[in-house]
Parts: sequence; structure tokens; C-alpha cells
Amino acid sequence: MRTDLYRRSLLKAIFSSLSLLVLEGPLSLIRGEVRRGIGETFSGERLHYRIGFWWFKDAAKGSIAFEGEGRGRYVATVRAETLGIIGWLTRYRKDIYHAYMEEIDGGRRLRTYLFEKEVNIGGRIRKGYIRADYNSGVVEWKSWGSGPERGGKDPIPEGRILDDPIGAFYNFRYGAYGPVEEGRSYRIDTFPKDGRIQTIQIRIATEEEKMRRLRSMGHKVAYLVDLRVDKDIIGSKAGKIEVMLDRDLVPVMGVVRDVFFFGDVKGRLVRR
Repeated sequence: MRTDLYRRSLLKAIFSSLSLLVLEGPLSLIRGEVRRGIGETFSGERLHYRIGFWWFKDAAKGSIAFEGEGRGRYVATVRAETLGIIGWLTRYRKDIYHAYMEEIDGGRRLRTYLFEKEVNIGGRIRKGYIRADYNSGVVEWKSWGSGPERGGKDPIPEGRILDDPIGAFYNFRYGAYGPVEEGRSYRIDTFPKDGRIQTIQIRIATEEEKMRRLRSMGHKVAYLVDLRVDKDIIGSKAGKIEVMLDRDLVPVMGVVRDVFFFGDVKGRLVRR
């Protein structure tokens, strides 16, 4: 029983932090004199990460890719899988997430209308989706496969847009939530949990905070970003994540703090 509990805590940290790790991105893409639409800006981009804890530097690998589907619609895909001895302990778990999005506000923002996931643990597969219909004002969700089938519906509050973590990744990078500034905070609405709208809270540290907390590597990092999410999502005591960004706002490293039993779980960019 205890082994299963440790395994679930690790998996929460690895697979939830992958999408939350990349809630920032290349400011250079939007600093040009002629600003392209958000979909055109990111189309074709791929980022690759490695995730580890303790002395295991490569416990898992993951990637996020953005592709166009035509007529202002796009799909972003996150893939992750465990490796080595951690892969063996977790039965070589593989996760795939797809966020199907459409441009709104004249190409200045993405809105997710369908989010799909597939989890494969040792050949046992569970799938699910969340569909947001802004015409009817309803979010519908369903999951099936390994374990019982579940589903439900929740209302979308009038006048609000709900972003999944992947859609928030690109919206934040493009500036849909406002400019990136030291000391500034952001609050992002996400899909409901148990009938309540969830949020991701983001704050960018000041230069003084960054240099004090990162010490020797502070000068190599342009921004230090703190995120706070539902602690149950990532299996940590407080739901705290730190993300370090380069001058183009690409996340080069992230740390999920105080994951049960495993301590700090770290991710790093290996290819872009």
C-alpha cells in the first residue's frame, strides 16, 4: 500500500509539472515591429524536457508541440514517459495530452474547446476529455478505460474564458494576460473541479528576489516565476512550483517543491 502511495505521488509530480512547467515562453517572438497572430507565432514549435529527483536526473522525458489545423484552429500536444529504473517502478507510464484551440479576439488569444488525455500504465489505458461549449455555456467531461467510467457537466460562468494549462502556456507567452513584468501577478481560470472553477496563480519575482533565491545562477536566468496550483494535482504539500526563464521567456528549469516522499522534483530543458 505504501509503495503504491509513493508511486502515485511521484507520477502526479512528473506528469502535472510537465504542463505547468511551461507556462511561459519566447518574448522575442512578440517583440517584432509587425506582430503575428498567436497561432502563426507558435506553429511548428517543439520543446523537450527531462525530469528527475534525488540522484535520478532522467526519471522521465517529455515534449510539447504546437501545430496548425487550418481556419484559425490549432492543436498542442504534450507527451511524457518514465525512463530507466523509474520507468520500471511505474510500469513505463506514458501520458499524452491534446489541447484543441481556436483563435479569438482577432488572433490575440487562444481558447480551448476540447482537451483530451490518454494514460497508459503497463498496457492499462485510461482516456478522457473535457469539451467546452461557449454557445451553450457548458463544460462536459468524461473518462473511461481502466477503472469505472465517470462523467459530468458544469456551467461556464458568463463572460469568463477557461484555459487548460497547455492553452495557458501559449496565451501567457503571447501576452494575452498582460505584459511580463518583474513583481507582477496573474490569475488564470481553468476548468472546474467538483463544480468549482480552479485557478493557477502566477507571480514574477523582482530582480532582488531572483538574485537572492538563485544565488550563483541568478545572473543566468532572466525571470524567476512562482506558480501556485491545487496541491492535490501535483501531490505536494503546498502546490508550489518555481520556473526559471531565459531572456526569451523559454522555461529552462522548473522545480515542484515538497512532493510527498520525493522532495523537490526538477525539470530541465534539453532541446528546443
